[in-house]
Amino acid sequence: MTNPKQYFLGSSCRVEFIGHTANVRYFAGSMALRNYYEVTIPISDLPNWIARRVAVLSSLEKNSKHIDGVGKRLLEYVYWVTKEGDDGDDTGKES
Repeated sequence: MTNPKQYFLGSSCRVEFIGHTANVRYFAGSMALRNYYEVTIPISDLPNWIARRVAVLSSLEKNSKHIDGVGKRLLEYVYWVTKEGDDGDDTGKES
């Protein structure tokens, strides 16, 4: 089986929480709507860099302003998450 974390190595993704799962659209290269990978995974399987950004954004109101290096809260359960620069320990690869 393919490791879904391989899709999270890019620079931005849309994350929607549905029950105990996260539907993640990872945009590769340009953010053209037809140029993305989509996976639905258990929330517990989200890469740390996505979980950390969602934790920050969840404290904001819906349709908040974009925070550089973090992203934006779009709706109650929908987030736009950006990965700019190196933020630590999670490369998305398994050990």
